[in-house]
Amino acid sequence: MSLKTYLVGIGISTFLCWSAFFLTVNNIDPFVADKAGVASFFISFWLGLLGLIIMIMMYARSRLGSVAELYEKMPVILRQAFFISFGATAILGMQSMRVLRWWTGLILIIILILIEVSFYADRLGYEEENNNQ
Repeated sequence: MSLKTYLVGIGISTFLCWSAFFLTVNNIDPFVADKAGVASFFISFWLGLLGLIIMIMMYARSRLGSVAELYEKMPVILRQAFFISFGATAILGMQSMRVLRWWTGLILIIILILIEVSFYADRLGYEEENNNQ
């Protein structure tokens, strides 16, 4: 699949998710909404933010390197966009439940950073192991 096709698919999906998000915000009263309305809000926000961050990161990486490097870094872009959008949605969810404090938000961010660092540490350990053989 070409990069242009991939970007068009992500762009259309992101547009649809943000449309669903704005429809949810405009048509559902959060004080009387059932669980489906709240789930619609958070899922559409998460997916819309995920698509937006993927496109921003792909644009930034395309300016820094070649298209071949962009294909190579695609799993990293997807993983990082997932963590960022999950973190933002989790913080929004904690705020909606009134459990967000500065230290709970900080703990969530630290956990997500440690998970991301573990991917790099695992890859570095694998490369060192292959270089020693």
